[in-house]
Amino acid sequence: MNTVICGVSQRSCKGELICGDVIRTFERAALYVIAIADGLGHGRHANLAATAFCDAVEQAADISQLEQVIHSANRNLSSTRGAAVALVVIDRDKSLLHFVGIGNIALQSISQYAIRPISIAGILGRRVRTVKVFSCNIASNDIIAIYSDGISSRFSLSTCIKEISSSLGVKATPQEIADKIVSKHGKDIDDASCIVLAIT
Repeated sequence: MNTVICGVSQRSCKGELICGDVIRTFERAALYVIAIADGLGHGRHANLAATAFCDAVEQAADISQLEQVIHSANRNLSSTRGAAVALVVIDRDKSLLHFVGIGNIALQSISQYAIRPISIAGILGRRVRTVKVFSCNIASNDIIAIYSDGISSRFSLSTCIKEISSSLGVKATPQEIADKIVSKHGKDIDDASCIVLAIT
């Protein structure tokens, strides 16, 4: 069984006290679940929409049915302003990663396998008809970063890790990587969130 070590870093949009992005992780048996949501806009109402998504994921009866979870969450978010979201389920027994993304949530990885899932255009809480589940193999020593569009799309995960390791002289931890990504590549005009996962 794989072990997942994670680091989470977030920063509110400049001038806002409440971050409109929410990240939540939990485990169910061999499944490690990550929910990340970027509420439309900023501040409290964005946070409410993002929280509604994470609540819906955590309350799902069968988290392995990703499409059903997303459709259910879509209904739950209908009374909110909506959110860009991603649901990631890592099956540690089968060494598989399953990903569903709606809107501007992105993923980068350093892996021996090709992990290149794509988020579908849209906003959860509005009319979302298409849900696409991407499934990829994972392996020990893989590093995966999932982040909101408050992070510049130009950053390189491998370069970020090299910079940390070079400055500290030791292997970068997931928390150090997440903090570096948000501090260096986060946009002041938007909420910025990143979760980094190390598979061991």
